[in-house]
Amino acid sequence: MATSMYSEDYDGRFPFGADASDLNTGGWDGTPYAGIVSYMDPIQDVLEPYVSSHLVWRCPSDTGYTAAMTTKLTPIPLPAKPTAYQAYGLSYTYDTWLAILPASIATVSATDGHGVVHGSSDITLFFDTVGTWHGGGVLGEDRYNVVFVDGHAKDLDTDQTRMYLQLTIPPH
Repeated sequence: MATSMYSEDYDGRFPFGADASDLNTGGWDGTPYAGIVSYMDPIQDVLEPYVSSHLVWRCPSDTGYTAAMTTKLTPIPLPAKPTAYQAYGLSYTYDTWLAILPASIATVSATDGHGVVHGSSDITLFFDTVGTWHGGGVLGEDRYNVVFVDGHAKDLDTDQTRMYLQLTIPPH
């Protein structure tokens, strides 16, 4: 809801913020977007006027991590102990790419590897930074709570999460 309210105030744009992995690792280094990301504030600070409590950013199952998952579900070293929320004020990963693009929250689309176009109900907005918080952490039992651009949420296994995260959002 906070993302939607922000979008209404900022001409349909996605919140111009980034998550802990984008702000505290070199994940964007060497890309044309590194300079943009360096000017971003933490996503929870950007959306602060639109949430009733900062605790919305805390997953009750957050046990911290030593590596965060990128939007391609590849680990990137980032210590977050004792919890990600305590270390960074955020238990979740935000798809910062959405903030970088000049795309509208109402019209954003993505394509899969087969050229099929997907809308906001298939594009991830936030997801658990690691899957072990909601699963066994063994043999694919990891689970991710995922919030999509259209506002609905799902609990997904690693393969399902990866499928959504592999959609390509073209620059507009």
